[in-house]
Amino acid sequence: MKGYFTRKPENGDEVRAAIKEGYRNHIQPVEIEVLGRIVLTLDEYIHFCSHLWLDYDFLKPYADESVFTANCAHCVLVGAPGQPWMAVCLEGYTYPRYCAWPFADQYQLAALLSD
Repeated sequence: MKGYFTRKPENGDEVRAAIKEGYRNHIQPVEIEVLGRIVLTLDEYIHFCSHLWLDYDFLKPYADESVFTANCAHCVLVGAPGQPWMAVCLEGYTYPRYCAWPFADQYQLAALLSD
């Protein structure tokens, strides 16, 4: 799984814009290693994706181990039933410091680019 990360995004739209910018500028996506998955309710997920600058208690257990190393982001995936996962790299914080919409192959990337 890979992703184009953006630093300190305000919302999911800014994360999606990073995909298009990274692809357009021929930037290599970053490998993602999944440390864990957090499943939210739909309302919680919508709030999370709209308020990425806030601190979240559910991210606290991953704050110290969620880091970038070489060309790999050690991330937590945050999602909700029927919704896409967001990869979050915390770098010691309890807010989503770096975020990406992950993709596994070129077909998933194409779908993200078309939205």
